[in-house]
Amino acid sequence: MRVRSIAIALLLTLASACISSSGRGVFASVPVPASVLMDSRTIDRGVPARPGQLTAAEVDSLAPRIRALRADPDVLDAFVGDTLRVAREVRILALDSAGTVLGELPVYDFGYTGRGFRLLADGGLSLSRAGTIVFTARLPATHWTGAPAERPRAAVTLTIRRGGP
Repeated sequence: MRVRSIAIALLLTLASACISSSGRGVFASVPVPASVLMDSRTIDRGVPARPGQLTAAEVDSLAPRIRALRADPDVLDAFVGDTLRVAREVRILALDSAGTVLGELPVYDFGYTGRGFRLLADGGLSLSRAGTIVFTARLPATHWTGAPAERPRAAVTLTIRRGGP
């Protein structure tokens, strides 16, 4: 059991170092083991069911009409030492070309850029340094047929402060 605990701690430390030193950030899924943090993943759990949320079948049928994503809210404040679960706090809304909200996406690709955080196995974000982290949600690649650079995305700015409430 102790060997397993040491191995898990080592993986978390290595993953944290990769996240902090990468200028590109990390794309992953919720929940995700620390050993696969650098893979591009899709959130398929962790987003709670809410009114107005699209079903998987609705996302499939509406995908050709989705032209933009919007995060609600687009700014979150937290403190050093907090554990934040962004998928529970933020709604990612799909919009058509006219800006009409089609509904909330239950599934999306995501990533973080910034320093002073660690992505936990349960999908939480452990905050260890004051500063700014940007959470970016993208329409899953499986639903996008256009150029990769044009894939719809939405950003949330996480402002991390010292101290507490």
